Amino acid sequence: MSSKLSTPAVFTPEQFVAHRGLQSQYVENSLSGFQAAIAAGALHVEMDIQLSKDGVAMLYHDVTLDRVSGIKGSIFDFTCSHLTNLPASEPIRLGDRYASQTIAPLHALGEIAKQHPNVTFYIELKEDSIVRHGLDTCLSAIKNAIETFHHQCVLISFDPTAVLNAKQHFGFSQTGLVFRHWSKREALYTETHADIAYINYKRIRSTRITSSVPLVVYEVANPTLAKTLLQRGVAKIETFAIDRLIESLCQKT
Repeated sequence: MSSKLSTPAVFTPEQFVAHRGLQSQYVENSLSGFQAAIAAGALHVEMDIQLSKDGVAMLYHDVTLDRVSGIKGSIFDFTCSHLTNLPASEPIRLGDRYASQTIAPLHALGEIAKQHPNVTFYIELKEDSIVRHGLDTCLSAIKNAIETFHHQCVLISFDPTAVLNAKQHFGFSQTGLVFRHWSKREALYTETHADIAYINYKRIRSTRITSSVPLVVYEVANPTLAKTLLQRGVAKIETFAIDRLIESLCQKT
């Protein structure tokens, strides 16, 4: 178990993860949002993956297209070539600011990864795609998409079997478990061989946070709360507002 951490007055960008990019200002899971997060100092960026109708890994959170793309239908209804011509603008939240932006495939992240070799990308395989396409198809699609920058990637999922198989059968060097039940964490770590773990901070049921693998908590935008959680023992904070947290809590260089 991890011991109680020191309580520094300032922290480092290593302790923060950009949740779906700089989501507070950009469309979630967008290349522009990832680039903005990195420009703000992010060294860790998380994203979501759903598979298209033809089994291509796409940067997208929802199954339905209405919230992010403003149209009816499911991501499973369209091929990759069709999806890359559909909007990804979050019109309700962001208006027409990103009206010309379209859905991107995961492999398009490769250029950003090449430009920023010090950045780690946490790639979350959504359970919906596993149900629709099957686990092997999903893991193969992601592996193929990140072939040129796989050493910068960590495969994460709520599905314990996905986390285990990614490492044992598909050659992912690092994996992470996203989980819901705080009391079951150590058993889940053992079951999945996870290298890192994610949980909603509201699900933690102890004052002093202990975990045998590095623990990332989400979703935190308030600097005071982030500082408290880090001082209680979490390894990293996942946030939609990484610019705000780095600006508030990290020492300037």
